[in-house]
Amino acid sequence: MNASTTQTPAPVDTIELSRLGGASETNPQRFSSFTQASDWLQSRAATFPKNGYDRVEFRVQWRDGAYCSGRFNARNPENPLFIDFDIGRQIRRQAEFLLNAVSYHFAGQRRFETAKRILDGELALADHGLDVDHAA
Repeated sequence: MNASTTQTPAPVDTIELSRLGGASETNPQRFSSFTQASDWLQSRAATFPKNGYDRVEFRVQWRDGAYCSGRFNARNPENPLFIDFDIGRQIRRQAEFLLNAVSYHFAGQRRFETAKRILDGELALADHGLDVDHAA
């Protein structure tokens, strides 16, 4: 068993979502847990396209200083390609792509190392068992 599986993953500090398409709020939305971010996306589900998607940019900062950013394609639950509103799942997919399909030199050291930490379980991608009432 490697050391990363015996340690508690670094908890999330903030999640910032910026909706770039559709009926959108003009200011970024900030959350202190993945559950809050998913709930916010779910509350807007009816405003996402039934065909296509609205782009939502995210930036996640963990309490140990690690961060990542990317894009989430938000779809209406009636959209045939809808899966869920799980930002953590998207971050994991992005990290897997980065480590498996992109060169280290192209990605950059910080992005590559953060992706590895995500896949090694060193950075939390969900709120299970974590203190989600953390005040920033």
